[in-house]
Amino acid sequence: MSTISELLNNNSIILLDGGVSTEIQQRGVTMDNQAWSALATRTHPNVVREVHEDYIRAGAQVITANTYSTARHVLESIGLGEETRAINTEAVQVARVARDNAASEPTCRVFHRSTVPTTSPRVPRRPPTTKSSP
Repeated sequence: MSTISELLNNNSIILLDGGVSTEIQQRGVTMDNQAWSALATRTHPNVVREVHEDYIRAGAQVITANTYSTARHVLESIGLGEETRAINTEAVQVARVARDNAASEPTCRVFHRSTVPTTSPRVPRRPPTTKSSP
């Protein structure tokens, strides 16, 4: 199995999954106003696994665990900051099970990414820049 670096260095095409959270929502899982899909892995693990499996069966070589909105500050906004590690670990485990179930060859990789959703109420905002007079 080639590494991602090798594939990139060889200018290979790498197929990524799609919008995991959006697809989870399309399948009927209600999103949280503050934490979007952060808890879907706990509340609907089979749906999350099926989304990953479907992306793999469609040809994705890289899937991202359902960790879009699982950064500590987002989970703190819903009282689950202390569970950050556990929630992220569960999301990666579900993605790995999906990979093991659906990948016909051991070429699919699982990545964890936790970004700061712009809808998070805890995202620090920069104060407006003011120009000082000379």
